[in-house]
Amino acid sequence: MDPDWLNGVIRNFRDSGAVLPAFDRRLDALTGDTDQHESVPDDSSDHEIRAEAASFVLHAIRDSLHDHILSETEADAIEALKYGLGLDEGDLQALQHVRTRDFLSSEIESMLADGAIDDSESLRKSGLQRALGLGYDQFLFLAQDGMRPAVERILEDARHERRHGGGSPSLDRLKRLRTFVRIDFDALEAIWPNAPRG
Repeated sequence: MDPDWLNGVIRNFRDSGAVLPAFDRRLDALTGDTDQHESVPDDSSDHEIRAEAASFVLHAIRDSLHDHILSETEADAIEALKYGLGLDEGDLQALQHVRTRDFLSSEIESMLADGAIDDSESLRKSGLQRALGLGYDQFLFLAQDGMRPAVERILEDARHERRHGGGSPSLDRLKRLRTFVRIDFDALEAIWPNAPRG
């Protein structure tokens, strides 16, 4: 993990608001600086510390997406952060559900703003899914608020094209969305997932 990247993410996180002293010590331990916060008392619960760790990882993911790309190196660094902070698969969603959902919806809205998905956006989606530790159905469920308006507009365009004949550019756009949402191409409807089990 790049120490400059990690130090920058930690600095930005600390600047964004109050940090629990016990979690601040964990951040120091990540960078090898263990002297700064040892004397600060803290009665934070393990759950509060884990929730703060999940918040920090979401911050690191957001920071990594400043260029709209989550590189393999950045994704690996985020995995190392989760491991180093003791977060397990699914902890981001469990500990920061609303923030995870809102963050993901915002990212998806940004990707779908032009109504099309290019290769870099597909890679970004895959990177987000991996970084957030989400299965396909979990990802679709959490992201559907951000996807629904754009997908429904494209579906309406496709229905219009089907009724009036002519070309089918909207169908082509829908086909490129298949990794983002399930589409019934006969009925021209999106199949939105229910909350995943487990």
